Amino acid sequence: MDGQDLTLRTPNGLAGHLQQEGCGVFLMDCRGHGRDLGSPTDEGRLNEASRSLGAREEQGFPPGRPCSSGASLP
Repeated sequence: MDGQDLTLRTPNGLAGHLQQEGCGVFLMDCRGHGRDLGSPTDEGRLNEASRSLGAREEQGFPPGRPCSSGASLP
Protein backbone atom coordinates (compact mmCIF):
# COMPACT_ATOMS: atom_id res chain seq x y z
CA MET A 1 0.00 0.00 0.00
CA ASP A 2 1.59 3.18 -1.14
CA GLY A 3 0.20 6.23 0.62
CA GLN A 4 2.97 8.57 -0.50
CA ASP A 5 3.55 7.21 -4.03
CA LEU A 6 7.25 6.53 -3.29
CA THR A 7 7.45 3.03 -4.73
CA LEU A 8 6.06 4.29 -8.03
CA ARG A 9 8.13 7.49 -8.25
CA THR A 10 11.55 6.06 -7.53
CA PRO A 11 12.97 3.75 -10.22
CA ASN A 12 15.12 1.92 -7.67
CA GLY A 13 12.50 1.84 -4.94
CA LEU A 14 11.49 -1.14 -2.86
CA ALA A 15 9.15 -2.58 -5.51
CA GLY A 16 11.92 -2.60 -8.13
CA HIS A 17 14.36 -4.30 -5.79
CA LEU A 18 11.82 -6.97 -4.85
CA GLN A 19 11.11 -7.69 -8.52
CA GLN A 20 14.84 -8.02 -9.21
CA GLU A 21 14.94 -10.69 -6.50
CA GLY A 22 12.14 -12.64 -8.20
CA CYS A 23 9.25 -11.54 -6.00
CA GLY A 24 5.81 -10.75 -7.35
CA VAL A 25 4.87 -7.15 -6.51
CA PHE A 26 1.34 -5.75 -6.23
CA LEU A 27 1.04 -1.98 -5.68
CA MET A 28 -1.98 0.02 -4.64
CA ASP A 29 -2.59 3.59 -3.52
CA CYS A 30 -4.41 4.24 -0.28
CA ARG A 31 -7.61 6.24 -0.64
CA GLY A 32 -6.79 9.93 -0.83
CA HIS A 33 -3.10 9.35 -1.61
CA GLY A 34 -1.05 8.73 -4.74
CA ARG A 35 -3.36 8.48 -7.75
CA ASP A 36 -6.49 7.70 -5.71
CA LEU A 37 -9.01 10.41 -4.89
CA GLY A 38 -11.11 10.45 -1.76
CA SER A 39 -10.64 10.77 1.97
CA PRO A 40 -8.68 8.19 3.97
CA THR A 41 -10.22 6.50 7.01
CA ASP A 42 -9.02 3.64 9.21
CA GLU A 43 -12.00 1.50 8.19
CA GLY A 44 -11.36 2.30 4.53
CA ARG A 45 -7.72 1.25 4.81
CA LEU A 46 -8.71 -2.12 6.27
CA ASN A 47 -11.28 -2.66 3.50
CA GLU A 48 -8.74 -1.68 0.82
CA ALA A 49 -6.14 -4.08 2.22
CA SER A 50 -8.67 -6.92 2.18
CA ARG A 51 -9.79 -6.12 -1.38
CA SER A 52 -6.17 -5.89 -2.54
CA LEU A 53 -5.55 -9.48 -1.43
CA GLY A 54 -8.52 -10.60 -3.53
CA ALA A 55 -7.34 -8.58 -6.54
CA ARG A 56 -3.87 -10.05 -6.12
CA GLU A 57 -5.28 -13.56 -6.47
CA GLU A 58 -7.49 -12.57 -9.42
CA GLN A 59 -4.43 -11.27 -11.29
CA GLY A 60 -2.68 -14.61 -10.98
CA PHE A 61 -0.23 -14.04 -8.16
CA PRO A 62 0.66 -17.43 -6.71
CA PRO A 63 -0.82 -18.29 -3.33
CA GLY A 64 1.60 -17.95 -0.51
CA ARG A 65 2.44 -15.67 2.31
CA PRO A 66 1.85 -12.07 1.25
CA CYS A 67 3.95 -9.36 2.81
CA SER A 68 2.67 -5.84 3.31
CA SER A 69 4.90 -2.80 3.44
CA GLY A 70 4.18 0.87 3.83
CA ALA A 71 5.63 4.15 4.96
CA SER A 72 4.17 7.21 6.61
CA LEU A 73 5.92 10.48 5.93
CA PRO A 74 5.16 13.90 7.47
